[in-house]
Amino acid sequence: MVKKKGNARRKKKVTPRRGIQSVGIGLSVLEALAQLPNSATLSAISKACGMSASQTHRYLASLVAAGMARHDPVSTRYDLGPSALRLGLGALARVDAFRIVDAAICKCPLWALWGRFRCDGMPDDHR
Repeated sequence: MVKKKGNARRKKKVTPRRGIQSVGIGLSVLEALAQLPNSATLSAISKACGMSASQTHRYLASLVAAGMARHDPVSTRYDLGPSALRLGLGALARVDAFRIVDAAICKCPLWALWGRFRCDGMPDDHR
């Protein structure tokens, strides 16, 4: 076996990983549903995600079956389902609120003034 010089460290072209397209589309329908202010009709959801009503309906049927969305047969409106709520609560539980607030406070132009106050809200020079 003869090794060729110069080819040992050939750079590979990096391409982004491809996923399952239908999962991405389903998540975009779920995202559109989450962005709407209230429960919504099929036509409102399909308009929000830029898909045909028939295609949106098929994805919503799958989301309803998974509990990520719910459908009210009386009003024919869709809304986020109990599984979406559990997913959101799980994500929220992982958020370090103190780190986020601390970073935001450090960017605040009033940070210089804040340092002059004690925890009880009184200035340091107050007797």
